[in-house]
Amino acid sequence: VPQGTTAAVAERFTVSWDRRDMPFDAHRGTFVTSTVEHVTARPLGGSGSTSDNPFSATNSEFLRWTSRLAGYVPLSKKGTTLAVSFRFGLNHQLTAGSRTYPDRLFFMGGMDSIRGFLQDSMIPEDVAHQLLAKGSTLTAESVLIRGGNFFVNPRVELRVPLYGSLQTALFVDAGNLWSRSPTESAI
Repeated sequence: VPQGTTAAVAERFTVSWDRRDMPFDAHRGTFVTSTVEHVTARPLGGSGSTSDNPFSATNSEFLRWTSRLAGYVPLSKKGTTLAVSFRFGLNHQLTAGSRTYPDRLFFMGGMDSIRGFLQDSMIPEDVAHQLLAKGSTLTAESVLIRGGNFFVNPRVELRVPLYGSLQTALFVDAGNLWSRSPTESAI
């Protein structure tokens, strides 16, 4: 068995309630979804690494929980709509020494989260504090993985039709990302 090879099993359960008038470009209704995923991963041919290398095979067992609540309110007969959304996610480690694999981390930035950042480019808040610490040798370029174990992302959007299917929007995206979840102890 090659070193670093991992066997993983994931079970996922999703519940959704969709009362939107249209799945894309909704103008009225609500949408609620919540997913919980149980992930178990074990390195093949070894006991797993305890190094800080995020790419090394390690024993992992955690729950990955994501939820989204959204509401759409029509403000005029011409199609002006207020869209409000709140998303959050949490990776909760179930065993001591468990670590989230990079493909199960949460990423922020871009069209689906915070539009003021490049896609998946936001650095987690706790890592940003380390970057800004006096005497730190850590640089933004040296942060290999910009994902985290906990995020919140509230959004508000005012959609205004212009002509036909052409529309514009005023929006506020907010949110934050942390590499450590609230259930983990500090470094």
